[in-house]
Amino acid sequence: MTQWVDDNEAGTDSGRGLRVSGQRVGPVIGHWPSGGFGMCPGVSSNLSATVHPPRVERPRRSRRGNIRIYRVPEGSEESFPYVTDFLEHLLKSTLDLDPSLELHIERAHRALAPKPPESAKPRSIVARFLSYKTKEAVIKQAWARKRVDWQGNRILFDHDYSPDVLQRRRALQEAKKVLKENDVKFQTRFPAKLRVFYSDGTRVYSSAEEAERDMAERGFSITATQSPATLMERIQRLSWRKTGNSRRGATICEL
Repeated sequence: MTQWVDDNEAGTDSGRGLRVSGQRVGPVIGHWPSGGFGMCPGVSSNLSATVHPPRVERPRRSRRGNIRIYRVPEGSEESFPYVTDFLEHLLKSTLDLDPSLELHIERAHRALAPKPPESAKPRSIVARFLSYKTKEAVIKQAWARKRVDWQGNRILFDHDYSPDVLQRRRALQEAKKVLKENDVKFQTRFPAKLRVFYSDGTRVYSSAEEAERDMAERGFSITATQSPATLMERIQRLSWRKTGNSRRGATICEL
């Protein structure tokens, strides 16, 4: 059975100042006005001419060999020389992997956010495998166990989603909340689809807007989200933040 990580869990790291992806996406340089946060001035209405699908697809592909592990207590890795050594120990001791399986973890690190206080949720751990097949074998084994515990804590495994996929998955939260309230079973499918098991059959939605619209037509109490009409409206729905200044004094903004 698939073990799904709640998208609120996946957003924990982003709430500390960095998106859970731990990477910048399309930095935009422009002059930042005084005051609060909003659209980065470097983003213009001409984005339709400069944003291309390959720029979105590349971050997704770069994560194909990655997994994220949630709820591993902070400091668990400190007695090991490298985080990769710790993860090999954790995975082999908790997942009953084939002893002959070579994990070949290329690199691993905590989410790139400040270390949280002891009372807060620990940062997730990102691990990159040299082999995509090995990564898939590990995550499938973790999901098959339904529950994995480490030092008395339940830990969760999931793919390392790109920021755009995370945003689309979070957009499904309202629909999933309503389904839970009405005892309707559902699954969140990769990358950001919602599969719902209605009494009259199964439906698969490709977006939050599609799900909410159909659910409203079925009589569920839910407000259908309006799809942004233009590329600029879609960009304005994203969260931009100030990350620093370039050598020339301009402000760098990122998603």
